Amino acid sequence: ILFFHVWYKDIHKHRLDGPAVIHPNGTRFWFFLGNLHCENGPAIIYPDGKKEYYLDGNLLEKEWYQKYQKLKQKHTLNGVPVRDRWAIREIVLSWYYDPRLGCVQKRLKRQFESLH
Repeated sequence: ILFFHVWYKDIHKHRLDGPAVIHPNGTRFWFFLGNLHCENGPAIIYPDGKKEYYLDGNLLEKEWYQKYQKLKQKHTLNGVPVRDRWAIREIVLSWYYDPRLGCVQKRLKRQFESLH
């Protein structure tokens, strides 16, 4: 008898803290809302050590995955991806209202004023 370990969120294969599917042969698959996806490493790891990288269901060569990782690190603020605008907003506002960060407050105020 072969047993698969599969994690779901609603109707999609999904897991944030590990592989969403573990095949009886040892192959591990990372899914995010039904798509093969892993931002911290390969989305498929085979028992023989072969690895495949996927983002949003798209297969990437290892070279392109590494370029994505470098770009992602470059475009973060305190570890939060820049695309997460609300989290960035909260970080910036916490800096803006922190009385210990006067120089940051002045710079942010100038930048906000230049936007309007």
